[in-house]
Amino acid sequence: EFYADFVALDPYHFSLNWAPGHIYMLMDHPSYQHFCRRVVDGIAAVFLSLKRRPVIRYQRTSDIAKIIATEAS
Repeated sequence: EFYADFVALDPYHFSLNWAPGHIYMLMDHPSYQHFCRRVVDGIAAVFLSLKRRPVIRYQRTSDIAKIIATEAS
């Protein structure tokens, strides 16, 4: 089975290959459902490929990071 929502850059790094992603992380706004879904799908693809369960740490004040971490775990 293949999960192609990410690009492996080297054995230790990957990219979701989505350029505007960092902009949404700076703007903590609840209307970014599409962004959150894309990130969760990408993280899920990485961890399914690695056959691992994600443990995601995030800053308490970031609502977007909390949503992504909760949905991806």
